[in-house]
Amino acid sequence: MSYLRAGYEAEGNAAEVNASRLLRNAKVQEYIKERNEQLDVEFIADISETKRFWTDIMRDAGADMKID
Repeated sequence: MSYLRAGYEAEGNAAEVNASRLLRNAKVQEYIKERNEQLDVEFIADISETKRFWTDIMRDAGADMKID
């Protein structure tokens, strides 16, 4: 569980209870939202990258074809 991996110690179901409490915290929610947006920018191709990718593939495939 993330709560325990973050370095907190807990016994019984205290980790689940405290993790749930943290997730209701507005600052924690905002941090998670910002981090997810940052990861999207870093790892998910936007429409421009996708268009460039497919255009490069189509143009490269066309270079291999011989037109007589």
